[in-house]
Amino acid sequence: MPRPSRRDDLLRVAGQHFYRAGITATGVDTLVADAGVAKMTLYSNFGSKDELVVAYLEDRDARFFARLEAEIDGRDEPVARALAPVDLYVRYLDERGFRGCAFVNAAAELPDEHPGRAVVARHKSRMLRRWVELIAEAGVDDAETVARECAFVLEGAFALAGLGLVTDGLASARELVRRRLAGD
Repeated sequence: MPRPSRRDDLLRVAGQHFYRAGITATGVDTLVADAGVAKMTLYSNFGSKDELVVAYLEDRDARFFARLEAEIDGRDEPVARALAPVDLYVRYLDERGFRGCAFVNAAAELPDEHPGRAVVARHKSRMLRRWVELIAEAGVDDAETVARECAFVLEGAFALAGLGLVTDGLASARELVRRRLAGD
């Protein structure tokens, strides 16, 4: 198996640090030391820490949607497919080192003009659009409104779980979403 590129090493290390410690708390010196590269390698691959942050968020977005589509593809029944986003969030909650939504965490740290904020907005918008499609496939009237309502419930439960405040919030969110999809 070929060795990952230095760019991949930096992206992997940045992903670990940015998620665990935060973007602003993670310095370039830490990243290059842990990736085993020189600062020039970081700058030749990304240009700046800001560009590395964007690459991190884009990589995280691609990985999230690959997992979501795999979750959806494993289901035949339309309501089960529409519940896939909730079930994926539950899987994230069960992962070691869970610290909430990486995109919400990043948005909280980055100033409005940072290009990473646009990546976060695209990710959340894409997630909502995909959920509208799934809910429409399930035959639910006004899929856009229902998707927004479900997103409010899911994102809120995920945020509370990330803070460690509510441990069963995603199970409750799943039940609320399931009932909303069923028209209850």
